[in-house]
Amino acid sequence: MRINGKTASAAVLLACCLAAPPGAATASDTSHFEIEAMPLAEALASFARQAGISIGRPPLSYRDGKAHALNGDLTVEEGLTQLLQGTGFTFEVVSPSVVRVFREPAREKTAPKPATKAQSEPFVQEIMVSSLRRTDNLQKLPYGISAIGASTQQQLGLKTTNAAARRIAGMHATTQGDGQNKVMVRGLSDGAFSGRAQSLVSTYFDNTRLTYNAPDPSLRLVDVERIEVLRGPQGTLYGSGALTGLYRVVTKKPNLAETELSTSAGLAWTKGGTASRDISGIVNVPLVEDQMAIRAAAYFEHEGGYIDDLRLGLDNVNQADTYGGRLSAHLNLGPNWHLLAGVTLQENDRDDSNYYDVGRTFTKRGNYVQEPREDSFSQVYATLGADYGWGTLETTFSWTDRNIDATFDGSLAVPKLVLIDVVASPFTMNRDIATTSNETHLSSKTGGRLEWTIGSFWSKRNERINSNLAIPASVIWPDEEGDLDIYTEDLTSTLKEAALFGEVTYFLTEKLAVTGGFRWFDYRERASSDLVDLGLFLFAQTDGEQKKSGVTPKAVLAYHHTKDLMLYAQVAEGYRLGGINLAGPTPIGGGETVATELTNYKSDALTNYEVGYKYQSPDKALTTSAAVYVALWRRIQSQQFSFEGLPDIDNVGNARVIGAEFELAYRPAYDFEVRAHLSASDSELTDTTARFGAEVGTPLPAAPKFSAGASVYKEFSLSNDLRASVSADYSYEGGADLLFESDFSPEMDGYHLVNARLSLQKNNWSLTVYGNNLIGDKSNVFAFGNPLSLEVIEGEDPDDPNFVIVSTGLHATPLRPRTFGVELGWRF
Repeated sequence: MRINGKTASAAVLLACCLAAPPGAATASDTSHFEIEAMPLAEALASFARQAGISIGRPPLSYRDGKAHALNGDLTVEEGLTQLLQGTGFTFEVVSPSVVRVFREPAREKTAPKPATKAQSEPFVQEIMVSSLRRTDNLQKLPYGISAIGASTQQQLGLKTTNAAARRIAGMHATTQGDGQNKVMVRGLSDGAFSGRAQSLVSTYFDNTRLTYNAPDPSLRLVDVERIEVLRGPQGTLYGSGALTGLYRVVTKKPNLAETELSTSAGLAWTKGGTASRDISGIVNVPLVEDQMAIRAAAYFEHEGGYIDDLRLGLDNVNQADTYGGRLSAHLNLGPNWHLLAGVTLQENDRDDSNYYDVGRTFTKRGNYVQEPREDSFSQVYATLGADYGWGTLETTFSWTDRNIDATFDGSLAVPKLVLIDVVASPFTMNRDIATTSNETHLSSKTGGRLEWTIGSFWSKRNERINSNLAIPASVIWPDEEGDLDIYTEDLTSTLKEAALFGEVTYFLTEKLAVTGGFRWFDYRERASSDLVDLGLFLFAQTDGEQKKSGVTPKAVLAYHHTKDLMLYAQVAEGYRLGGINLAGPTPIGGGETVATELTNYKSDALTNYEVGYKYQSPDKALTTSAAVYVALWRRIQSQQFSFEGLPDIDNVGNARVIGAEFELAYRPAYDFEVRAHLSASDSELTDTTARFGAEVGTPLPAAPKFSAGASVYKEFSLSNDLRASVSADYSYEGGADLLFESDFSPEMDGYHLVNARLSLQKNNWSLTVYGNNLIGDKSNVFAFGNPLSLEVIEGEDPDDPNFVIVSTGLHATPLRPRTFGVELGWRF
């Protein structure tokens, strides 16, 4: 988030007034001070004790330098003026016993709105993030980390993970549809498909991990404080699944001081499709002043469809409804302890999938059955926190449950599994994933020469998968009605994971710091499968087990050349736990027995070598950052599909990835901002098991070699109470092969995406009109649809329902066609 005058004043005033002891001294009193030259954070703490006042300040580090020595009888204002001279910080007396210390603002960077004191305060651009288990200034952290604050999110209309990914260097997400997409970072891809292989990027909602081996749930970005993305392996702090990075959504917390109420509603029209609509609302209510508050957000979105199914005679089949909400409560338990608890719910119901048939007219296809999908997400959590002078403690307990019901058109797979012709046959898969977890970490206060974090993590995850392929019973028995299940498999698995972790940063000098970290982990998984395969009259019960423990390290060196420029180098490791495959149906000719044990795939690991810099101009208007990295990936685990459409996960070999990334933000005042980013990577397999057609020297699949983006925002005044803003953004993502076997792989096209928004604000009301995909890009951004439709049927007329082009790339997934919309908002 950006800390401007209004936000900082409100937050610091509340915190400090709560902390000010009864009968405290006032800023006009004279006190005797004896303070040596010492790190700024320690000097301010000593000053507050000797003056008998409370001082609110941003997080400080040893790198912020030392305060001047102070000795004598002085007032608070006289003492702080001497203490802070030349440090880059200044102060404001908030009340007789409360003082706010903050970074000196850039000169002549004032807000354009003179109406109130908060609006006329000097402009200071400072983005604070907390993904490293402590709150710190993004520009001072020696990592490839990006953040999108609430204001930027609103300016660009970012409502989903995919929309956010296009605005962040090195981040990419597939485009199958909400709840089906796979998030990737830095061109590190094990393939385009998301299934039971563990996620490459760990997804967190506040302090809770959302995904393990399921697609991103695409929780709507409503009432969000900021989005944080850490690039590169985060194995020490976040463990398994943070192999290539971390995607974290930080929600807005209950406000103890003010009542808030806002709502918005919108309509949108997509070319060649049906209308979309959405509505959302947010409410915050302090129940006990400065003690307890609740906050709630709710939303509903209907996405109009634009895919037509010729065989079924249905238009706009891929419409979807998403609805959900959050409820959270904050309770201060005393001067040092607080409790935050809440519930998150979301339901996504899609009538059909988003792909069309290659060779047909754009957005047309010919399936035998529809492919609906329901995705339900539930979360309950509680975070207990403590804040003392020496450090902070935070422990989070959470329970999440995700239920995914998906249907695929299995008609073309039937001849391979039973000796009958193609017939309309649904293949259904139900996954229920319930996870209980706890994460606890204890962190020292910043400001000293030594900073540290230690913690623990444990989780228990239960998953049940039911897979079923059914054909009409009348195909076998003409007089019979209903369906006949020719393949059914029930797989249940339990995974237990435990870990201990720690990181230590030591400042060798005020400019040079070294960080070391480690994580010890242990996991055990057991699975059991009950299989019924009527195609070969097979009935089997099989089991599997896997376990592993190990340690993953990290080392970072940071050199703060000046207060504006930092250079860094790091070596870090990440890992993913192995797992257990489904048994799956047996194709005709594939054998008449099944294995007595379920097959395993091994854990993989990645080592990342990285150097980079971060720079902020003296006037704080311009920030840039860049990094170059080499990643060595061992025992890559990947999920692919056979030509029978059956999922299979295995280790394909080792790879090397070389890449670079760059980000820029220019914001000289509140009313104008320019952002830009670009990333490039080159990957190749260096060793292979030859699984899935992988060959040495071929690139990783589904990983674009180049991506870039830019956005601009401008706000201006039309009259005393009427303001307007305009924003535009552009994204480019390069193409890539879908599969490891590049000679036969369908190709995912590169694409260009242009969006624009125009908003009017008057008092508490806002009106926004926008356009997405303004150039009408029709690229095939995901060259895949249904794994069970890899058989082909020839034809001559693309508009004939029975036509399918002969190709290994039968399906294409487009961006949503050109869309225009309008939104109306109100805020109290």
